[in-house]
Amino acid sequence: MEAASADGDLLLRELALAANQYSSLEDASEGTSGQDFEVLYNHGLVLQELAGKVPAGSPEQLQLLKQACELYGSAAAARPSSAPVLYNWGVALADMGRLLKDSQPEEAMSCLQQASQRYAASLDLQPGSPQALNNWGLVLQEMSLLAGSAAEREVLVGYALEKFRHAVRLRPDFERGAYNLGTVLYAHAATLQADLASQLKAGRLTSGDAATSRERNAREARLRALFGAAAQYITLAAALQPGKDIYRRSLAVVRPLLPLPFLRAGYLTAPAAATLGGPCETWRREWFVLDGDSLRSASALESSLAGAAAGGLTGSAPTLRIGHAVGQVPLEVPLESLLGVRRVCDPSLPEGEAIWLSLSRPLSASGAAQRPHVAALAGGQHDPTGASAAPPCCCVWLVADDADSADAWADALLLAHHVVASRGADTLAEALLPLGGGGGAGGSRRSGSSGGAVLGPDR
Repeated sequence: MEAASADGDLLLRELALAANQYSSLEDASEGTSGQDFEVLYNHGLVLQELAGKVPAGSPEQLQLLKQACELYGSAAAARPSSAPVLYNWGVALADMGRLLKDSQPEEAMSCLQQASQRYAASLDLQPGSPQALNNWGLVLQEMSLLAGSAAEREVLVGYALEKFRHAVRLRPDFERGAYNLGTVLYAHAATLQADLASQLKAGRLTSGDAATSRERNAREARLRALFGAAAQYITLAAALQPGKDIYRRSLAVVRPLLPLPFLRAGYLTAPAAATLGGPCETWRREWFVLDGDSLRSASALESSLAGAAAGGLTGSAPTLRIGHAVGQVPLEVPLESLLGVRRVCDPSLPEGEAIWLSLSRPLSASGAAQRPHVAALAGGQHDPTGASAAPPCCCVWLVADDADSADAWADALLLAHHVVASRGADTLAEALLPLGGGGGAGGSRRSGSSGGAVLGPDR
């Protein structure tokens, strides 16, 4: 402990010395044609790092961050094309917002709004930075906590989720984005659950008329979907980084919310396997399950397992779950055969929100007789999103009921494939094991209740 304290004191002295040296260089350059960009930027970095070493929440910490922001502003004026300056300026502003959120919420919101603008400008100059997208998402989520209305909060949370999704779709190995996507979904679901409980306690939404029952059931169904999606992303983050303590502890909280032994379960409209790729495909809305092996139309047993594990909130209406019929060949997509997953818009498909899967091999012999637009892809054309890529051997289109469900399915497939390809199917299977009877088909569960646990962000 004494050695660690001595090392910390030495680092503080070194940072303070560096800050003084940069300040002297800035003083020496006054009156010249312009201040040196590198001096301004590095001085800001030193002050920002120094702010992280002083007592949290102290006036000194806030003052150091303000000074760092001023230096980043001068550096950005000297070199407007520097994405790192804008990024670190956003980090400092976000840190200021967190320090002020309890004592000065209006000032905190202003800092967070400015941080959001800096991250946006940084990404304009350097598109495709997962960490910038992740930080931007966290800032938007923190802004939602200071929002003045439920509608504004909903919009800001939606924007935050977009940033995290963009990050993980750019980099499926970016476990931090997957984890934060899960924690933001979880926190939002918990807020909506508290709102619903408050209304029920006040006697609202308790009437037995059809309209009130539909509204209550719809809100409860949305809560189940949000909590299930949150659990999915946190599970995938834990599978990507099994050794990270915060992921393991968060997984213990959300594991009972999964449709164990599966990562995800729900309805998808898909072509019947026997007609896949043929001239007259037959589309069916069926119950699908996803685990470490494949995405597949569920058997009767799998439907019952997923249904028992992912039971509804108290008072919710039961849902009929139908997979493939007995004797019918199920549609099954092995995770190892996935080449890509994208959300697409194709008006020729059944009504809903479409997902496009590119595969390394046909799913069946009938896959050789592909549809015209699949044959075009095999001939070397672009994929439906316009991106140029090596032609896959086969493609499958799936249709979800709504956009949120389609996004969750697409991300689950993309990230689960990456986990299996990089770490093996056993890693994901281990994350999906019920612990102590607390989840899965055989255990008791509470929809959305975490027993007071708080899932913190991973910055």
